[in-house]
Amino acid sequence: MKSLFLSLILIFSSLLEAFAFDADKYSINISTNKDVICPAQFTVPVLLVSTASAMYAVERYTGLDRGIRDYRNKYIPNYNLRFDDYLQYAPAVVTFSLSLSGVKARHSSMSQLILYSSAMAASSIVVTAMKYSIRRMRPDYSSRNSFPSGHTATAFVAAEFMRREYGDISPYYTISAYLMATLTAVSRIANNRHWFTDVLAGAGIGIASTTLSYALYDYFSIRYKKQVVIVPQIGSGLFALALTARF
Repeated sequence: MKSLFLSLILIFSSLLEAFAFDADKYSINISTNKDVICPAQFTVPVLLVSTASAMYAVERYTGLDRGIRDYRNKYIPNYNLRFDDYLQYAPAVVTFSLSLSGVKARHSSMSQLILYSSAMAASSIVVTAMKYSIRRMRPDYSSRNSFPSGHTATAFVAAEFMRREYGDISPYYTISAYLMATLTAVSRIANNRHWFTDVLAGAGIGIASTTLSYALYDYFSIRYKKQVVIVPQIGSGLFALALTARF
């Protein structure tokens, strides 16, 4: 069993850290004649979601998800450590803590709040829409909202957020962020709350959401300079982002 989960961690880490170290070459590209948000920066997250969706579609023939679930049930049937409920937020908490303590990041603390909130909002919308339209049964048969994994999406939103803010300072920030996110994903499988393809899709959605948040923020910042203001608004059961722009 240890070898299985070690393999899952290595697969996630190698793929996602490879993306993390190469992603900057796909950064936003603004020319004098035409403003372009480079679509190549979404290649890896789209590949993750597409792969997970394809694997889910052919699960009845391959049995990969069921095989991993059965292996888990055979060796750790009573495993129930829910640290993933908290670990999913760890990279974001570390990022904000570093910024507030004076460690220089790519953006100010207020801009970080806007970027992270926007990414979380995008991720939540996509995950919720997919969960309740696909209605996949969880491996523990508790409910039909398994695909994709919301915990994993949240974890990878935070991991990519930390990478973009502090990855240029030291690669260890990136490595630690993606390891925490990967451990969250593996824990969701170990807790029998998600199938392997659920967490694979969640990882892609999380990375894509943060990538989109940064791309749009940079796009509007460059195009309109200081004429754009984005303010998070939190009320009773409501979260929204108010954007005002002067043309």
